[in-house]
Amino acid sequence: MKRLFQSFLTLLVLTTLSGGIFAQTGLELYAQMGERGFVNFEGTSLTWLPGDMGYMEIEKDDNGHTIFYKVDPKNQKRSLLFDKKTSDAL
Repeated sequence: MKRLFQSFLTLLVLTTLSGGIFAQTGLELYAQMGERGFVNFEGTSLTWLPGDMGYMEIEKDDNGHTIFYKVDPKNQKRSLLFDKKTSDAL
């Protein structure tokens, strides 16, 4: 009898304590999505190139010229996106 009472009391305490812990419902989550700071938009962004070319990286050289690279996302290998003639025209 004593063991049954202790088990019941333990179960009662656990259910009471866990009552405040719950997942957010759809309405609560939707309301938070509208608040500022829910999603961080700061940081780097990727510009994907057409086809399976990868993504583009842009750098400035010492002379201030812009250099465009295409990067293969599988191996992170960079190569020039444009040839010298096209690059000079930009």
